Amino acid sequence: MLFRSGFSEAEKYFFIQKLSPGGQLLEETDRGNWNFKYNTLTTYTIRGRSYLFGWSSEQRYWFIQQLLPGGKLGIETQTGKFNFAYDTMKATPVGGRTFLIGHSRSSEYLFFQELLPNGTLGKETFTQTGASYQQIIPFTAGPRTYFFTFNTNNKSWTINLI
Repeated sequence: MLFRSGFSEAEKYFFIQKLSPGGQLLEETDRGNWNFKYNTLTTYTIRGRSYLFGWSSEQRYWFIQQLLPGGKLGIETQTGKFNFAYDTMKATPVGGRTFLIGHSRSSEYLFFQELLPNGTLGKETFTQTGASYQQIIPFTAGPRTYFFTFNTNNKSWTINLI
């Protein structure tokens, strides 16, 4: 079954809704309100379990919550706060593992932190300071994983080995 979700930043309201195989909107499967405005909501799946990562740069607060097969939100598996207000926060598979990529243009800090199968954050596996990127795109070539970056300030791009 396919689902779509939506979120109103102003009202802090979310919903999850079924989609038919033809793309028609069906009934809502879950709805509710959150305490904060979330700038980033990104989903990921590890070993058949799906999760939602939410990030509020205003509060510097994040959470991970399990997504259940019927289109409902399960329990929060972990919450916390980060030191910086990150512009980019996304979950992405890299080389058979899944990572949270965080980047702050104002502090020029970039990190990759592993997302674990139990719905928690692992250790930071990569950090970089002096990083002011507009785009961060990880990719795998052969046995190695890299990330492509683009800086629109000086119109430069780089490819870095993770």
